[in-house]
Amino acid sequence: MKTLIKQHKWLLLVLLTASLVRLSVVGFQFKSLSATDPDSYRAIAVNLVTDGTYSLGADPTAFRPPVYSLILSLGMYLGIPHGIWVGGIHILFGVLTVLLTYRVALTISREPVALLAAVLVSIDPILLNQSTLTMTETTATLLGVLAIWILVRMVNNTNKLNIVLAGVTLGVAGLCRPTFFVFAALGLLVLMFSKTVPWKEQLRTNLLVGCCLLVTIAPW
Repeated sequence: MKTLIKQHKWLLLVLLTASLVRLSVVGFQFKSLSATDPDSYRAIAVNLVTDGTYSLGADPTAFRPPVYSLILSLGMYLGIPHGIWVGGIHILFGVLTVLLTYRVALTISREPVALLAAVLVSIDPILLNQSTLTMTETTATLLGVLAIWILVRMVNNTNKLNIVLAGVTLGVAGLCRPTFFVFAALGLLVLMFSKTVPWKEQLRTNLLVGCCLLVTIAPW
């Protein structure tokens, strides 16, 4: 355990800093988590828990993608106060985003660069501000960085697990912010030109990722 801590002391320090910064920001702006619902995700979550329908008012809606409202509804179902639940998941998701940023950068560069990338994400003012609002940005950022990490891993390790994880993650990301479907198409296109495997094999891999993505979003 001591050896592990010593080996990763700088990363642990960055993650601790990210946690404390987010805890401070969310704590200072705690009321804003419950004061507004600009995109109606909380209203949809309330209807999910009370009526079992994905709706705004009396009418079912597909205007808002479902992932964030489902996360909010889980907290309501468990009886956790809205501010505590949203603040908690935003802090957790923010720290995980910092960690995954480090992992992405470490895959393509050296540790000092990876640590710098993690530090920049940990203090990014836009992400910190969004962590105090009941909006999708914090969740979407985590899913986006997770997708990038998996896609980067696929350049040198195209196994079945990575294929499934890539498709599912991109699908869930798209169900959080639909613009990720464009990102998925562009990301898979970039892999076609990675030149680590023959293009026919990469095309087959991309089709499998696409199938996993479609299976993920099919229920919606």
